[in-house]
Amino acid sequence: DIPATLLDYMGLPRPDWMDGSSLISDEIPDDRPIFSIIAGSPKKVVAPFFQIKTVQAVVCQQWYQLNVQEKRSRSGAFDDSSSMCEADQVPTDEELHEMIIQYLDQHGYEVDSLVP
Repeated sequence: DIPATLLDYMGLPRPDWMDGSSLISDEIPDDRPIFSIIAGSPKKVVAPFFQIKTVQAVVCQQWYQLNVQEKRSRSGAFDDSSSMCEADQVPTDEELHEMIIQYLDQHGYEVDSLVP
């Protein structure tokens, strides 16, 4: 969202390939997933995820981390979040796992090893 916000602030168009929303002018729903990537050791750069060690997803007050190298996950909830949602809006761990798989698939990664 930061690059999109900076472009919006400067009055420049956002490229078609850019993900994210402007924090200035876009309406961003509280239950929008936010994804982030943690890179792994350069010594463990192997297919199918290459430099990726962990993919994280945050939706509402719920977070989920999937270590794609070791096929381990963990999750939790924030006690205080700027995007607190009603209980029926908060995704389960299984739904967050699927969101991460879809995100990686959409970005060209081979995800078969992550499907339960």
